[in-house]
Amino acid sequence: MTSTTNGDTTPSRRDRNKAATRQALTRAAVDLSYEVGFDAVTADAVAERAGVSRRTFFNYFPSLEECITDPIQQVLDDALAIVDAAPVEAPIMPLATTAFSEVFSPATTPHLVRVMLLVREHPRLARSHLAQWRLIAGPVSDAVMRRTPDADPLWAMTLASSVLGVAEAAIENWLTSLPVADITPDDAALAAASESLRETVARSFGYLADGFATPPPTP
Repeated sequence: MTSTTNGDTTPSRRDRNKAATRQALTRAAVDLSYEVGFDAVTADAVAERAGVSRRTFFNYFPSLEECITDPIQQVLDDALAIVDAAPVEAPIMPLATTAFSEVFSPATTPHLVRVMLLVREHPRLARSHLAQWRLIAGPVSDAVMRRTPDADPLWAMTLASSVLGVAEAAIENWLTSLPVADITPDDAALAAASESLRETVARSFGYLADGFATPPPTP
């Protein structure tokens, strides 16, 4: 975010242009992966599809893998930003549920699903995906400590890792329920299904908050 002269923290035109370029590169990479197969996609082809230079591609992403999985990173960053912006007295588990519910919107879910399906199929993408979840654990732990400064740091890290692990498990469980044969870039059915994704995440976080005390029946 860039501060404007009146004190607002709104994105500048440059920031908006950079975000648009980043999104264009990621969408081009994902689209090409479905069209020609991930193993056949190159940075040059992605840059050409997005209408930018090869140099611009590498200014944004160090690798094709990070380009394709960037929507996952954006979701994690957005969820963390929601947590950071909430009142310090807000309970952690309801706040985590709210944060992930907000980031899985009808606008973002279809593209995220296409990315996650690619991750499932290709080990190189899976490694990049796993690294993103691991890297966000530290910032999430720091966010917890800012709310509970007297807490044991091990407690905060355990909580952060648990929340992220539960969120990842919920997404994977939801993905297995989808009819994936004909997913398109703007699949209206997937946009509508974002509500069931939010419900799945909330149910998972409920199990964590309950300490997994009683195995629930199949919903």
